Amino acid sequence: MGDIRRSLSQTKDVSGSAPEMASVSIERHRDTAFDYLIETRGFGPQHVLAFAIATLTLSVWAFHLFSTLVGQAEAFTHRSTHLVLFLVLAFLMRPLGRKDWRAPLVPATVIDLALIGLTIFTFLYIRQDVDALQLRVFFTRPMDTAVAVILIALVIEATRRLIGWVLAVIPLLFMAHTVFAEYLPGILAGPGTGWRQMVDTLFLTTDGIFGLPIQVSSSFVVIFVLFGALLFRSGAGDFFINMALALTGRRIGGPAKAAVVSSAMFGTLSGSAAGNVVITGSFTIPLMKRLGYQPHFAAGVESVASLGGMLMPPVMGAGAFILALFIGISYWDVAKAAAIPAVIYFISVFAMVHFEAARRDLKPFAGALPRVRDTLIRRGYLFFPIIVIIFLLANGYTAAMAGFWSVVTVFAVSFLRAETRLNPRKLMNALEDGVSTALTIVIACACAGIVIGCITLSGLGANFSSAIIRVADGSLPVALLLTMVAGIILGLGVTPTIVYITLAVLVVPALIELGVEPIAAHFFAFYYGILGNITPPVAIVAFTAAGVANAPPMRTAVSATGTGLAAFILPFMFIYGPELLFVGSWPGIVAATVTGVIAAVVLAGAIRGYLIGPAAIWERAALFAASVTLFLPGWQTDIAGLAAIATILGLQLARRRARRATSELRADPT
Repeated sequence: MGDIRRSLSQTKDVSGSAPEMASVSIERHRDTAFDYLIETRGFGPQHVLAFAIATLTLSVWAFHLFSTLVGQAEAFTHRSTHLVLFLVLAFLMRPLGRKDWRAPLVPATVIDLALIGLTIFTFLYIRQDVDALQLRVFFTRPMDTAVAVILIALVIEATRRLIGWVLAVIPLLFMAHTVFAEYLPGILAGPGTGWRQMVDTLFLTTDGIFGLPIQVSSSFVVIFVLFGALLFRSGAGDFFINMALALTGRRIGGPAKAAVVSSAMFGTLSGSAAGNVVITGSFTIPLMKRLGYQPHFAAGVESVASLGGMLMPPVMGAGAFILALFIGISYWDVAKAAAIPAVIYFISVFAMVHFEAARRDLKPFAGALPRVRDTLIRRGYLFFPIIVIIFLLANGYTAAMAGFWSVVTVFAVSFLRAETRLNPRKLMNALEDGVSTALTIVIACACAGIVIGCITLSGLGANFSSAIIRVADGSLPVALLLTMVAGIILGLGVTPTIVYITLAVLVVPALIELGVEPIAAHFFAFYYGILGNITPPVAIVAFTAAGVANAPPMRTAVSATGTGLAAFILPFMFIYGPELLFVGSWPGIVAATVTGVIAAVVLAGAIRGYLIGPAAIWERAALFAASVTLFLPGWQTDIAGLAAIATILGLQLARRRARRATSELRADPT
């Protein structure tokens, strides 16, 4: 199959015929260390680095698959091995002073080697006597403290390289607060903790670096990341984009709708917004632009659709696994609860695209497109591993075991056709793809462990929750607005997993105390931990899409915020109507779902200024108000909202008939 550039070259004229479009390819992979070893001759430093990366990649997956199948070692041993493997890979794959590991060595490479040596030293120090090390947590030796400081520094430096300075500074601020809390005023005040006690606690207990986030990444996340990498390398990318084009390409605004549908499909396995933008956006954004969509709108649609990948089960990223452990429920319950809001979210984005196309009178794609039947026959079996995940989770398997057997299923079904077969080279490349994806997640989870440990030691979480209740004066709407603002602001510069964890520790207890269902409170924080990705002024995902579309980044972010407006309202809807999270009776769940879908569609009509025809300003305002009333719980508000919608529909239908009658009269005046 050709790469994305060739696929796009075959679609220069969307009004013409392009038989090649009957099967497009979106696969675009970077060269891996394994490729480098195979394709380059000679022997040099880069070959040594490539061999080390390939060897560590195999070690990572052998360790995690083996521990999933036969059982994990005790927590401290398992989690420290997991972290050390990824720390070494971080310093190898994100070298200092070089673009990547393939670049020529520089003097700063000595620092990388020293950091790798220190990482291995900390692991050996932990492994020499794990039980004794943990038993002397309150009677530590100077060497224990020294190793603790080294490990914390290694995590922060890896965070800086992989994610950036913003996230690297955050644990330092929380550590400083923990030490100096006794000198601070208001909610920042605390008992104060000696720096040695703090670093020892962060190192030697499961309340710090080796706490809940690393437990999640070592037990669940990496297995699901491997599942996604294997499935994608087997050709699922082609299958998803072809299926999306087959289903929507002939409709008004077809390519934009294909972006929404394909991103929803990708979301079932990736859990990554930026990854979805690069994969699907590289194909759908140029098609949207050729069809007549403005570049910033095309990029905004793709960024919002891709953001849904973090909300769409069964794979939703690290935050969802952490959410399950915070609440104490199975991951299946989390995935089930996420299903209805995710569907409403994508329906809203789909409606935004449709109404914009109708408003601008954009024609459907006129070239040759894949056909549903042919696409299913050719690669439909690649969806079977996702069905396996859902089936196993629904039947009581742990997330780790469901992920493991889904990995096995991907490998098995790939052999049904030669073009999808995971031969040794594709398999090794998939393993390295998975390591590269998991790298950022694992290091971010280690960083999050530092933050959680500091919040626990300083008592900041209890202080913050009490302060929110006092400021809100017992008002739930005020507390929700404060949480929303905090989540969006944090999300401007911090990964969604870190934002969710911070909100879960600092704010969610206050919401629960005010009477919110625990799962609804956690999902509220989870959603607003994600929305910073499309919210100006940072909007990382929107800026990524803007780069693909050659569109103004800030204008793209504003467009994405408008297109994804339903996501900003949905969390309030399931706070006041937890039936959307499968909490309550079936009649209530069905009623909440129906009104939620109608509200999402009407909201899209209000934003785009179109329903079944162009909407006047006052009609848009009425539609917006109607959507808000439908989002609120209660049959009274539902009736009011539906009545307003019916009125607007009646007026627009009457105008359409009048325009049609006028056109017929002009065509035949006799």
